[in-house]
Amino acid sequence: MSFRPSGDFILDLNNFLQQSGGNTAKISWRYNSSGPSNQTTHYADVYYDERLLGRGRATSRAEARRYAAYEALRTLRVIQ
Repeated sequence: MSFRPSGDFILDLNNFLQQSGGNTAKISWRYNSSGPSNQTTHYADVYYDERLLGRGRATSRAEARRYAAYEALRTLRVIQ
């Protein structure tokens, strides 16, 4: 099986799991934030079947989610 990442890490994570026979319904996201409202830091954790695959931190929730998906792909050795 050959998987080519597109650069959209969230989509790539879903596609990789589908192509490798995984169940994307087992993906879950958990979010948190800290700091004052004008300097909030957002955190996102991505889990597959309750196993932590990646964590992201950024100034927006969407970007934190993207970083978490990137780390998950690294954990799964899809990208370096």
